[in-house]
Amino acid sequence: DAVSAGDDSRGLIEMRAQITWYRIVHQKHTVPLADASQPLGERFMALDIEALADNIKALIRLYRSLDRFGELGQVLRAFEHAIDDARWRWKHYVFLVIEALGTEWNETRAQALFRRLGLTDQVIEDFELLTLYFNVMPISSTAFVRLRIANRLSALASRPVDQLHYGLGADVCRMLLGDTDDRADRLNALIRTFDDAVTGRPLTSEEAMWLAEALLHLASVDDNHQTFCRAEAAATHWLSLATTDSQKEDAFRCSADLYRMKGDFAKAAVRFQMASSHAGHDGHLVLAAECLFRSDDKPAATIMIGRIDPPAIPRSCGQDL
Repeated sequence: DAVSAGDDSRGLIEMRAQITWYRIVHQKHTVPLADASQPLGERFMALDIEALADNIKALIRLYRSLDRFGELGQVLRAFEHAIDDARWRWKHYVFLVIEALGTEWNETRAQALFRRLGLTDQVIEDFELLTLYFNVMPISSTAFVRLRIANRLSALASRPVDQLHYGLGADVCRMLLGDTDDRADRLNALIRTFDDAVTGRPLTSEEAMWLAEALLHLASVDDNHQTFCRAEAAATHWLSLATTDSQKEDAFRCSADLYRMKGDFAKAAVRFQMASSHAGHDGHLVLAAECLFRSDDKPAATIMIGRIDPPAIPRSCGQDL
């Protein structure tokens, strides 16, 4: 197709035509079945909602790639009533939030939109929309509120990796609230459920990432050599699947955190330096220098500190440090 060939302008025309065709087919075939309460009606309705939503997301990506994102608001209004189903309302809200975020992830605009629409975490019933709500929450939101949303996201999620991701998020929130009793048991149960769901097939990069992160947290509370070895293997596997600098940075950081936690500061320093080489900033070098100092290599730590450019360290990274 045109998009695969790199012709996004032509791809935009083709995608709009495909969406128009899909809406006609939906009205002609799915709606009569649904109105007649035919068993296939609900199945086709659910398929149409997901398929049309995927097409509109592809349309949004094309408007972004063509630098025509400013036109998107008017385009999206045409799809508000494309499907007469409550589930479609949630999908349309997702499109509106994406448009509000714009090309520079404007969280303030997105937060204002959620308020204007009267949408809170306690009324949203769609996983994707609740994920967006969670991701644009004010940084001042309490751990209690984040725990409540993470629990809902874990319950709404259909993919095992999302259940692991938000189950881990809920566990971290509970830790921040002081609930550390039986944390190892909670994490073990979470990881075991994920393992059972993905048995017999290779992990995706996303799955490898969240498994490594979950095992890192487990290793922090379970001083067991077997747990450490599995966490180490998971971090290595994640790195083997990483293809972008951002993914490699995070995988090396995870491995470095694991070795620092174990007390192997020399290995941790090497991995923090590798994370820094993929990060585009010097934030990880601060931790590398700390590890070198704690491994009694003070000359190397001094040299490392001299390499650090403080203004180049992102504020979020600096806060973590």
